[in-house]
Amino acid sequence: LYTVDMDSNDLNLEIIEMSDKQRKRLQRLQKQEIIQALEHEDFQASTLLEEDEELKDLLKCQEDQQQFKQVFEEGFDNYVKGNWDSCKIELETCAKLVPSDGPTKTLLNYLKENNFKRPADWDGYRAVSYTHLRAHETPEHLVCRLLLEKKK
Repeated sequence: LYTVDMDSNDLNLEIIEMSDKQRKRLQRLQKQEIIQALEHEDFQASTLLEEDEELKDLLKCQEDQQQFKQVFEEGFDNYVKGNWDSCKIELETCAKLVPSDGPTKTLLNYLKENNFKRPADWDGYRAVSYTHLRAHETPEHLVCRLLLEKKK
């Protein structure tokens, strides 16, 4: 299971007024639709990449930002390896290229919380509880999780 840190406060979302009960019902219905789609034998996740407008936009942004991607990958590798001096420089470059990038901001905040010095017991990751991950699960995360579980 792979995770990505992000700051949900930076998401630009269209606000729709609804009660907690309505929101939970909508989320439940969305999850049911995804599960039903995944259960069909002819379902192919690749069709989501071709048909889903939001995913297409994300892929286009990724294509447009090759420099960002390369620098972020180097920064993330240095984060995992504990080379936080190099990581800081690379992530600051990413923040200049794409100031709104959530993972970059979150990693920089985590580095800052530690005064840009990796903890002595650093194992290349920080623990996040499964409960925490599930509490923030979106329909897109559900698709990924169910696909990974289906492969087992």
